Amino acid sequence: LDVDNQELRREGQPIPLRPKPFALLRYFVENPKRLIPNTELLNTLWPDTVVVEGLLRGYLHDIRQALGDDVAHARFIETVPRRGFRFLPDVSSEPASGLSELTPQLISLALKLVGRSEDLRLLRTSLQKALAGKRQLVLISGEAGIGKTALLNTFLEQVREKEPIHIAVGQCVEQYGAREAYLPIFDALAVLMRGKHAKEVIAKISRYAPTWLVQMPGIVPDDQFATLHQRVQGATQSRMLRELCEALEALAIDYPIIVGLEDLQWSDTSTLDLLSLIARRRDPARLLFIGTYRPADVIVSGHPLRSVAQDLQMHGLCVELLPDYLTESDVTEYISNRFPKNSFPSGLGELVHRVSGGNPLFFTVVVDDLIADNSIEKRAEGWILSKPVQEIARSKSHTLRRVIETQLARLSPNEQRILEAAAVVGREFSAHLVAAALEQADVGGNWDLRSGLPPSDQFDNVINEEPPIRIAFECSKLGRWDSSLLTFLHELTRLARQRHLAVDTAGLPAGVRRLLELSGEVPETKDAHAERVSGRLLAQVGGLVIGEGASIAEALAFIGQVTTAALRLLIGRPHFRESDFSLVLQECGVEALGVVTLIAFLVEMILAFMGAVQLRRFGPSIYVADMMGIGVVREMGAVMTGVIMAGRTGAAFAAQLGTMKVTQEIDALTIRWHFADGIPGPPPVHCPDSDDAAAVHICRRGGNHGRRHHRYADAPSIQATSWWERAELRSPGASIGPNPGDA
Repeated sequence: LDVDNQELRREGQPIPLRPKPFALLRYFVENPKRLIPNTELLNTLWPDTVVVEGLLRGYLHDIRQALGDDVAHARFIETVPRRGFRFLPDVSSEPASGLSELTPQLISLALKLVGRSEDLRLLRTSLQKALAGKRQLVLISGEAGIGKTALLNTFLEQVREKEPIHIAVGQCVEQYGAREAYLPIFDALAVLMRGKHAKEVIAKISRYAPTWLVQMPGIVPDDQFATLHQRVQGATQSRMLRELCEALEALAIDYPIIVGLEDLQWSDTSTLDLLSLIARRRDPARLLFIGTYRPADVIVSGHPLRSVAQDLQMHGLCVELLPDYLTESDVTEYISNRFPKNSFPSGLGELVHRVSGGNPLFFTVVVDDLIADNSIEKRAEGWILSKPVQEIARSKSHTLRRVIETQLARLSPNEQRILEAAAVVGREFSAHLVAAALEQADVGGNWDLRSGLPPSDQFDNVINEEPPIRIAFECSKLGRWDSSLLTFLHELTRLARQRHLAVDTAGLPAGVRRLLELSGEVPETKDAHAERVSGRLLAQVGGLVIGEGASIAEALAFIGQVTTAALRLLIGRPHFRESDFSLVLQECGVEALGVVTLIAFLVEMILAFMGAVQLRRFGPSIYVADMMGIGVVREMGAVMTGVIMAGRTGAAFAAQLGTMKVTQEIDALTIRWHFADGIPGPPPVHCPDSDDAAAVHICRRGGNHGRRHHRYADAPSIQATSWWERAELRSPGASIGPNPGDA
């Protein structure tokens, strides 16, 4: 078991083992042949972390699998039912490379926190106020890797050695689904309920906060859980807040309580409500809550923690610590503590500080990489640097690169763009230089023909004289705009691409971006086509002649069809009834003029409105109504009038035939049989219920010609009726037929 390198080896080959199972195996090795209870393992290895027995069994399974051990025939770890575990083999130790020769005191010194003496002093001051009965809330804020957790853990270790205090730490996690209410609070309560005074803590929680205890079934015995569940029927969210405040205040009477809450930027709002209520309560209580969070994440996500913290600070109920970057002397002290008896050159501390920027996480990663690639080695005379400082400065830390990439991925695209420009400008830069590198083009104002275009000389100068890295657009002050803005942006984008400049259109309005994308998708084929046909005059003339010939042929065919139809109408039908034709023409033409005009106007208005809506959706809205109105009246007026007239004519015929069906008036049918043969229309209508009336009418009006056009016209009854009607019309009471006997 290589304690220094955190490795388990068999015959020199490493066996993979996760950190927590490794820590458990190390504790077994350090305490061989001794029965170790479960509670001792949990309280010693993970005093501030909740590890349930199921996880502990999982760690033991990993260790047994790595060692090739079996529960039934144990050779390494023996399980004593209901009592604990025992490590069976004999253990011997021998020196290894690295820190194995260091005593526990030196190891503790190597891990000592550097550069945080002032922050630790402020935490101790808050603790003294809490011990005096004035509840305290301290927030430690800073970026990832600045040392917030290390500061909290160091302070808790110092307090644990000197003061009899209840200490619990809860961890917030980044949840992608629905956030569980009070997750870090339950985490911290579980630590208190498994500590040295677990029975007293559970008794107080059961008395003052049963709604909390009922949600932790692993803590409460089965025989008490049912009774506890009955006590909390009808509990509300506000009751949970009040109960826990009273329970913590009751616990703090016996022992002061320190609760650490990690990564509050991921906390739920219920946890924030609890912190705010605890800080605002006026009853004396020996309570100290210490929370850590990343302010950048809070701002980006819009988390309410920042507003809650500011309100509490304004009322003097909260203290905020801001750990700063470590100095070069702090980094040098860290290296000296971690590598005692070293002969490192004086420039190593300066190099590590310059590469890491004073970020504790970064320079720790850099030092670990130097150990991994054997740049720092352990010799008989002590620690040495096997490579020159200049060579180390030229190498890159791949681990640090991954850490930085992970942090960059959390930034927004705009923040990454600013950081990229700042990195190109230099280590030290001003906002003016970054703005010049980004070229945040301001396209405010009105960009339309009516208002006049803003000057674009600044953009031309930037692209031609001082090319930026990237071109972005600021459109917060943009007013009216039409196609002139699109033309300008399209030209600017084209020039930027010719000079290999990146163009960021994220700041443009959505309609402008959509039109720019469409303009990029449509290829510019007009110029290319002009180049292909230039100089081919004969081909152009031939194409024009062919097109004109086709148009003339179509015109002649139409004229022929019209002439044929007119001759068939006027000459082919001698029994043309001018009066009926005039009547139909009047009904379908003059009398329908008002309806046709109204419908044409409404249709034109609808088309104009729909066209205006579509154009407005894609951007331009100036002159839209006038343009569409004039265009529709000019181009569509005649076409729509013709279409409506044709529909009106067909509707008139349909109405006339319907009237005939109802009143059994068949006069209009002769229109179809005589002059209407030259007009497209429906075939003769067959009305079974009115065949007799039709035959009488035909015989009465058509004589011999009419009798040839109906199948019942020769019937004696039909002819007699017709003769009688004709006689009545000429002289009432006269003879009704040519031969009275036939009648």
